[in-house]
Amino acid sequence: MAAQMMKTALHHNNVSAQPHILHPSHAHHLFQAHAKSLNALIALLALLLLTIIIWKILRLRLHKLPPGPRGWPVVGCLFQFKRFFTSELQDLVKKYGPIITLQIGFTPFIIITDAQIAHEAFVEKGSVFASRPTPPSLALFSSDFRNISSSVYGHVWRALRKNLVSGIISSSRASNHFRNVREQVVQDLVKRFSDAAAAAVAQNGGTVEVRPIIRYGIYNLLLSLCFGKQLEESVVLEVAQTLKKILLRSRSRMDDFIPWFRFIPWMQSNEEHRQLRQQQLNVVLPLIQEAKKFHEDGKLRTGSYIDSLLEIDLQGEKLSDEHLVTLCSELLNGGTDTTVTTLEWAVANIIIQPQIQAEIVKEIERVVGKRAVTEEDIHKLPYLEAVVMETLRRHPPGYYTLPHAVTEPCKLRGYDIPLNARVLVSVSSISNDPRIWANPSEFRPDRFLNLDLDITGSKKITMIPFGAGRRICPGLGLAMLHLNFILARLMQSFEWSTSVPGETVDLTGTPEFTMVMKTPLRALIKTR
Repeated sequence: MAAQMMKTALHHNNVSAQPHILHPSHAHHLFQAHAKSLNALIALLALLLLTIIIWKILRLRLHKLPPGPRGWPVVGCLFQFKRFFTSELQDLVKKYGPIITLQIGFTPFIIITDAQIAHEAFVEKGSVFASRPTPPSLALFSSDFRNISSSVYGHVWRALRKNLVSGIISSSRASNHFRNVREQVVQDLVKRFSDAAAAAVAQNGGTVEVRPIIRYGIYNLLLSLCFGKQLEESVVLEVAQTLKKILLRSRSRMDDFIPWFRFIPWMQSNEEHRQLRQQQLNVVLPLIQEAKKFHEDGKLRTGSYIDSLLEIDLQGEKLSDEHLVTLCSELLNGGTDTTVTTLEWAVANIIIQPQIQAEIVKEIERVVGKRAVTEEDIHKLPYLEAVVMETLRRHPPGYYTLPHAVTEPCKLRGYDIPLNARVLVSVSSISNDPRIWANPSEFRPDRFLNLDLDITGSKKITMIPFGAGRRICPGLGLAMLHLNFILARLMQSFEWSTSVPGETVDLTGTPEFTMVMKTPLRALIKTR
């Protein structure tokens, strides 16, 4: 009996040890079953995608959005977007009116080109239009949208903005603590132009590229304001190079507007953003850590931006190191490119019209004499201020305001503005509107000499190079001081011209972070 049971067990073990061979007909049926499951899954996903698209389209059509060009399925007007940064915008305005919808994926962009409509949105309904969109791709560089420029409208934004304004931008603190710093930095800027001109005598026809020298000077100035001391040239250059790279590459991606693009591997650039963020931390964080040590020892310069940030409580918590990097970088980038761009455009127009340069110099000699212009002299130089204002009107640094978002669905001129809309004002359209400005294409500083203009647009919008309403640039006052002071010293120190008599300066613009000169300005400069 036992022997028989052992034979039976051995027989079963031998059978189970043999490989299992699937009959061809069974394999065919199994393959068909898998294929049917896969087809069913694909069909289900396609149906789900189609349902989402139809639902999105129907939801959009339930809103009475402002008119605009018809786009392609799914992507909308994505491939027409560049038209809104060219002269073609006015053709679209003639066709659709002063408020236009540009559909990008399922995100409506509301473009405002009229001053009165802009005032209604940003000033009269300021609290409703005071928020910001939050595209996922930009969360990394904004510490999850907890900086001044990209925070949604609320407690965090108010606290950070209040700290910036009271910390370093209010005229009393900025003047008292950093007047000498600004004087030293501007004097260094003048010397750099002088040295560059001397070095260029034997080459380039004696001409100097203006933008890089101004850019270094502004970064040097803002780094001093941020960290309370002047930094080594190598550090200034490293910070400037790193933050410029981030500024140009950290933009919204297509998957911010068409969410399912996030599942396409080649559409993703998260790794590049992480690498850029790490570069930013590597460059800026050591400056913050050094400042923290000085702060603990009571040696940090009072009135610097980092000094105010180290004291602030944000919802009961001190700011983390990464958050401090974000806020310091925001000050540096936000205050540099707009100022550099404006100064380059100003010098370009002054070279084109030598009589403007002569009038500036004449005014400085009459008011100031032979000594160097100081900050206190600026408001005694109305023609110089008019040149700066005309530059901001004719060549606003930003072609559009930064995107606004509404805090609740609302109406604007009878049209629906949904929560997910991005609202932008064409700054250039307003500042070159012939209904507001006579001969707007002409560069005429004298138009500002007897003009009572509120550049904030609070009463009436005629030009808004710094935005308007609750989201107006908090650094407006400081920016105007820097623009006037630096331009005055450059005009007082040098005679500016082109290298070839009769040569024209190319005033064609191209969009980067700001609207810059497509052909960078090269100037022949001679010490006065």
